[in-house]
Amino acid sequence: MSTTSHPWRALLAAAVILAACATTIAVPATSTPTTAAASSPCGPLGWIRGYELNDRCNYGLLDPTLITDLGLLNALSQLGLFATLTPCLGQGLSTAAVVAMPDELLVTASSAQRLGEAVAEVSGRLDGSVIGVTTLNPLAATLSLRPRILSEAFLRQVIPTLQGRGFSTDLNYLEPALPNYAFRPAGNPLPADKPVSGQGGSGSVLVVDSPADAAATPGVTTIGPRTDYDVDGNGLVDEDHGHGVYVASLVKRLAPGTRVVLAGVDGGHLGASERWSPMVFSDADVIAALGAGFGLSATGVAQPFDVVNLSLGGAGCAGIASRLALGRFLRDLADLSASTTGIRPVYVAAAGNDGGNVKHFPAAWRDGPTMEAAALAVDLVSPPGVGDEIRAIHDELRAGMLAVGSRTGGGRDSFSNCGMWVNAVAAGRNTVSRYPSPPSSTGFARWSGTSFATARVSAAVAGGQGITDVMVGNGVGHC
Repeated sequence: MSTTSHPWRALLAAAVILAACATTIAVPATSTPTTAAASSPCGPLGWIRGYELNDRCNYGLLDPTLITDLGLLNALSQLGLFATLTPCLGQGLSTAAVVAMPDELLVTASSAQRLGEAVAEVSGRLDGSVIGVTTLNPLAATLSLRPRILSEAFLRQVIPTLQGRGFSTDLNYLEPALPNYAFRPAGNPLPADKPVSGQGGSGSVLVVDSPADAAATPGVTTIGPRTDYDVDGNGLVDEDHGHGVYVASLVKRLAPGTRVVLAGVDGGHLGASERWSPMVFSDADVIAALGAGFGLSATGVAQPFDVVNLSLGGAGCAGIASRLALGRFLRDLADLSASTTGIRPVYVAAAGNDGGNVKHFPAAWRDGPTMEAAALAVDLVSPPGVGDEIRAIHDELRAGMLAVGSRTGGGRDSFSNCGMWVNAVAAGRNTVSRYPSPPSSTGFARWSGTSFATARVSAAVAGGQGITDVMVGNGVGHC
């Protein structure tokens, strides 16, 4: 599809399809957890609890919402991560956990030349604190810092000073593969019968998500790393593995005529917790997977996509944890694709499952007040015009992104984030798609979350027919 003929461009500001409908959420079956000793594969994240299709590391509590923010922060800090709580005034929660790679920054730039200049400039501003540079692709690099430099004060006071013309710098934020209750496990998949296939579909969709395992995924092209879904060999899929296969297969089932590619994100950042390692990834990992999927080079992209499905992300607050580097990369990748191939991708991103007006990035790049607060923070400490670049990126992503909430019938699902920035909704409750299981005899499962509402919207954008639960338009996901 060309940049001028994409049929959904004009629909970003108007509702077009019918309201959602779905059934009630299923309750997972549980078994007795194992011991919570430090030798557990879960490490400080807690016990293993067995479920019908998978088992998870948790705190030995059935209800993940009972886990306190401080308890969560303590567990993540024990794993050696940068983790802090930050106020989220006016966003429905008093605090949110901000989790990132320790001793690391992420820099993205508008061109390969500008990236080299930006790395040198940021390194100079940090006065000898940068001890290593890793190039991810022509538009992105990570900077290794001397230990114990990162703090909440660094995030609030120093990060705004590390922005510049043509480049952005931020922490290398971490997120679980499934954006459900942040780092708290919940919402398990349950067995389901094989669903009926949809009709229609055209063009191509890139799903950036958790990796596939060694088995083939019917109808879906998989690239990137592969992972072992059952590290402990107990016959259950570990935690949220299979999320990417589930999402990509859902898009393919609803829009069978569409070429669907799953770009597995290479994670592995929780060294003290073997089971969680393959399913937690950073913004740098997402950027690397996007670059690989598009065949990104210094001169353009080799493989454009009409739609990019981002059923991932993490919470942030106004002026903090806005994922400045990831936002710039998404905008610049879209610009480069449009200029070299004539195809500008539509980003379809999950609004998150915090159950309120919690800004979940990258989808929340659509939110004007949040990004204006980030721009103002940069204006105070940077040369003129640097904050305006954040505003320009916001304007482009607001026009070229669908932030997707979950809606059943006439109302928002209780787990779904909401707000005027959420401009698409679909049925994310009790969706059915492929799940890489035994022990599911059918090979299909039922799962709930904005991740799966996002997949339905991606399929609709790609021309899938008969998807009657999608609504698009500014404010359709209001609280």
